[in-house]
Amino acid sequence: MAKSAVAAAVEPVEQGDAEEFRRRITFIAIGMMVVVLAYPDSGIGKIPLRFLLKDQLHLEPHMLAYFFTIVNLPSWCKILIGIVSDTFPLFGTRRRNYVLLASVTGMALWGVMALIPKSFLPLLVVGLALNAMATVCGTMHGAVVMEEGNRHGATGRIISIRSVFSHIAALIGAPLGGYLAGQALGWTCAAGAMIFLVMVVTAYSCLHESPTARPKAGVGQATWNQMKMLGRSKMLWAAGGLMFLVQVAPGFSTPLFFYQTDSLHFSGKFIGILGGVGSGCSIVSGFVYFFLCRRFKLRQVITICISLNVAGAAAYLAYHTPVSAFLIDGLYGLAGSLGYLCLFDLTARATPKGSEAVGYSVMMVFVNLAMAGSDIIGSNVYELFHKQFAPLVPINAATTALVLLAVPFLPAALVNRRDGEKAA
Repeated sequence: MAKSAVAAAVEPVEQGDAEEFRRRITFIAIGMMVVVLAYPDSGIGKIPLRFLLKDQLHLEPHMLAYFFTIVNLPSWCKILIGIVSDTFPLFGTRRRNYVLLASVTGMALWGVMALIPKSFLPLLVVGLALNAMATVCGTMHGAVVMEEGNRHGATGRIISIRSVFSHIAALIGAPLGGYLAGQALGWTCAAGAMIFLVMVVTAYSCLHESPTARPKAGVGQATWNQMKMLGRSKMLWAAGGLMFLVQVAPGFSTPLFFYQTDSLHFSGKFIGILGGVGSGCSIVSGFVYFFLCRRFKLRQVITICISLNVAGAAAYLAYHTPVSAFLIDGLYGLAGSLGYLCLFDLTARATPKGSEAVGYSVMMVFVNLAMAGSDIIGSNVYELFHKQFAPLVPINAATTALVLLAVPFLPAALVNRRDGEKAA
């Protein structure tokens, strides 16, 4: 699968650049899997930590949401990380050595997690530090995605490949996390350390950079000029705003977890399997988007993908049995991923040339802020309706549908062309 995906992505690349491009695509594919699995709040640690906090520390839904929102704080600093990487090379490289340093530190932090007292504050502090290391790796990875996509006019295709391997990782991670939830936390920590080790090997082997980069002259002025350019980029902010609108819809994450465990009495292993089902269907979305982006203009693609996203959210009104859970989580995995991919593509196209790392970071700050607010809003609405899950569904679907109202007003320079076509 990886070989055919790389071959398809390399199709528009000049022969002389193809070998280096293949290495970068390999880093994007494997590195994406590592990044997905490494985050303590969304990777393999998600289910074990949720059960630990819920069953051993007896946190209420809103406190559980606040815990993971705080742990996710480093993800909101991606703009700063992007600026630092772009302007301050680490031992001569702008990407590679940042990834290597963060990965080695992440390995050590998972070891610390295994040793600390299992109480709220120590878990919160180590979780924050782990998230910071995963965020550095993720930001460097995203910078490579944006650079290669824009350099070769293949943003849609590279984002599709990124998506496929992201969901392969989630397909592995969700059942593994469900299994680890029934074991001592030390096993989760050991698995987390091994995941960071894979990133060390992948970056060392595939992310080649000559150690010759030097700090830019006049770093302060260069940074200020870059931020002014981003501030004036209406296209980038419009794309980020739509991404925010989709992600901020009152979230299902924590309320669905409580609904699954308290109302439907699903076990941790079964919840992990459901996550795997959703991720498995999300893998398909990468192949679907690969097809769509090459055959339709982005304006049409956004309309199709967001409409499917709305339908997938509305289907949760029928989420009552194990069978319906399988079907609906699968549908939402496919539709939700398509909605994210089309807006990621829009943001990549809108990012000013030369600001790829910061442009990616701006998008992810929108995503992280929205997702944090989404889970908190969803959890509070869930409690407001006396822990009834059904009222969340139409609110989520309606909020996502608002994006369709903005589609006719998107700049033609961004959306009136297919992947691979040059802007007019």
